[in-house]
Amino acid sequence: GVGLPSVIYWEGREGFSIMYNITTLGRQYFPNSTERNARRRFIALLQSEKDLWNSLCSLHFKPYQRCFTPKQYELVIDVLGRPESLDSDFAGWM
Repeated sequence: GVGLPSVIYWEGREGFSIMYNITTLGRQYFPNSTERNARRRFIALLQSEKDLWNSLCSLHFKPYQRCFTPKQYELVIDVLGRPESLDSDFAGWM
């Protein structure tokens, strides 16, 4: 199927905003998984990192969100690292 965009831009009242697609990011961390399974595994990974999960929740993250806000995205990247900089996927974590 056609992949989802990883970054979504839209113009709001305060100018342009950026959101980061969670499913696409999950596929980058779990490249050997389907979109659905990658998202499920990615959310499970986030929940397994308790400090990260608590910080995301303090930034109003909900598991059913389709996108991360820029602050949520940066928090995830700060803790997990950028997916393109990792030697392999996170398959060993789950």
